[in-house]
Order: sequence, then structure tokens, then C-alpha cells
Amino acid sequence: MKRLFLIVLAVLLLAGAGIASHAEPQAGEKSTVRAACVYHTGSGKFVSEENADEKLNVAGLSRLPALVTIAEAVESGKIDLLNTTVTVSEKAAREKGPTAFIEANEIIKAELLFKSAAMMGAGDAVFALGEMLSGSEDAFLKCVNSLLESMGIDTVLSSISGEGSEFSARELACLSARLAKCKTYLKYSSLYMDSITHENGKETELVNSNRLVRTLNGCIGLSTGSSNDALYCGTFYTERTECGYICVILGAKNSAMRFEKAKEATETAFSTYKEIKIAKKGDVIIYDYPIAGAQKKMCEITAAADMSVLSANAGEKPKCTYNMPEMLTAPVKCGDVVGNAVYTDADGNILCTLELTVNTDINKAGFYDFFKAVLCMWLSAN
Repeated sequence: MKRLFLIVLAVLLLAGAGIASHAEPQAGEKSTVRAACVYHTGSGKFVSEENADEKLNVAGLSRLPALVTIAEAVESGKIDLLNTTVTVSEKAAREKGPTAFIEANEIIKAELLFKSAAMMGAGDAVFALGEMLSGSEDAFLKCVNSLLESMGIDTVLSSISGEGSEFSARELACLSARLAKCKTYLKYSSLYMDSITHENGKETELVNSNRLVRTLNGCIGLSTGSSNDALYCGTFYTERTECGYICVILGAKNSAMRFEKAKEATETAFSTYKEIKIAKKGDVIIYDYPIAGAQKKMCEITAAADMSVLSANAGEKPKCTYNMPEMLTAPVKCGDVVGNAVYTDADGNILCTLELTVNTDINKAGFYDFFKAVLCMWLSAN
């Protein structure tokens, strides 16, 4: 009987040990990251935040400012990816971090470098493109730091890689939102596997460092990074039916937690909020608005930018109030802001403010115009 009791006790202890050992990883998986946030690109609103304003070491994400500068140069036509070749400098070839294995003095297509930068944040590719764009590392750094200053980010980079620089999750979200506007970047950052062929015929296989591009519906970018100090970081852009969210994760304990946390936060955002499209840039908001002293009596008032709002209530429609003068006074230039439309929810909370403009020049009427108008009035009266 005593022996039976000891056997039962041993089994219970072993079972308890098994439960305890299984519980430890679960507790570890639920540990918080150092910082995180989710940003809705359409409205510019943060839908969730966790220590989003603390400046942190962000590992390879410190290349985001350089990536934005290069991607915007591609979008504007300053860099022709298909018809430009780059001669790789020795300094670019020595760049640390994820690399495309380009060699000093190698001549390579700009498109291949850009693909490497977008898919895996290849430091050598980013450096080579930056030097090509501005002529030197110092000149490119001036452009990058000017971008940061214009965005109200007080971090100053001393190298293209930005190694050791600190950013907050909120700042990275804003940088990522600009990068997400660059469609060519998203074309490559959404690829999971590809390759580039070097001048000597050697091939480098590219595997996207962001595994969510194949496991999260609609994820098409953006960048990841990791180091002993920063731990595991990432910024992820997911778009569904033209609704986009940026999710930033900083300081996850391991790679799996980084992706799991990002996926969970993104799915929560999509399931919690509905995006309501207010207007696209150029949409007519007010028809036949009166003009004083112009060649014509009426004009159209249009949206100065794309605008969306988020609502947790799918059936709720924002209320709109216009802040406009009684009439416009000529002259008015195309693109001049002439007023705004304020959208509020049912409780009167402001959801967004849309600037309003005109989509054509409104010229001031001259003597001939007034004479013609008077003559027409006289003829119609007789």
C-alpha cells in the first residue's frame, strides 16, 4: 500500500513538473516588448501605443531615413532604376549588416540594389544608392538629416546606416508611412524570395527578412532589424481594400515574438475599426461657390489631400461643418487653401480637418470683363 502511494505521488509530481515546464514558454511569449504602436495611414491616427515616445536603439531600422530618401528619389524620377548603373565604392562594399554581397568597383544596376535594400535592408546596397544619388556620403547625409528635420525628428545621423542612432516607435511609424507611399518600394518589399545577378555572373539569393509578407494577409513591407542591444525590431505595412496600417515593434525578445506581436496588433486594428473615406485629393467638395471680382461667378471647391477617418461604429457617418468665407475674392491661385471642412462624430469629437482648395487659377476681372458683363446685362434687358 505504501509502495502504491509512493508511485502515485511520483506520477503526480512528474505531471506537475511537466505542466510547469510547459507554462514557462507561454509566460515568456506574453512578455511585453520595449515599445510598439499601430498607425492608420489614411487618417494619420495612432490606434494603439505602448511606450511609443521613448527613444530607443532600433538596430537596422536606423536605415529607414536613408531608405525613405532613396525611395522618394525613385518615385520622383531622380533615380531611373531600369536605366542607371552604379559603381560600388570600397566604403559601400564594406558596409556591415545584411548585405547583397556587392564588391568594390563592381558595376551593378540600380534596380538590383534597390531590390536588395527593400527586401532585406542590405546595408551595402543602401550605401551605394545614397552615394550615387547625392555624389558622396556627406552630401547624402545632408539630404537624410534634412528629411528628419522637416518631419520634426530631432535625431541627427552621422552615417548612412545610422548605426547607434535612437528613434521612438512613433517616429518610425511616421517614417514608415512616408515609405509606404512609394509604390516602387512596396513592389520589392512585398517579394519573399528573389535573386540578383552580379557583374561577374555570380548570383545572390535574396530572402525577405519580413516573414509576414507571406503569413499576414495584405502585408507588403517594410523593414526589420535586430542586435544584442536593440533585440528584435520591425516595422510592418499591411493594406486591405485600400485601408493601410503601419505596425512598429521594438525590443521583442526573439524573432517569433516580433512577428507574432505585429500580426496580433494589426489584426486587432482591422477588426476594431472601419475606415471611412472622406475624400481623395482633387474631389469636388462644394459645387458652384460664389466668387467676387473674377472673370466667372462660380467655382468648384476641392479636397487639398486624401483624407479618411476611423470609426469603431460601422454605421456611423461623420458630420461635416465648413469654415469658408461668404465668397472668394479674386485672384486665387490653383492649390491655394481657401478654407476647411471639419468632420466630427456623434459626440462632437473632431475626427479630422480637411483643407479645401480650388483646382484652377481664378483670375481677377479686368475692365474689358466688366464692360462685357454690363453689355450682356443691357442686351438681355432689351
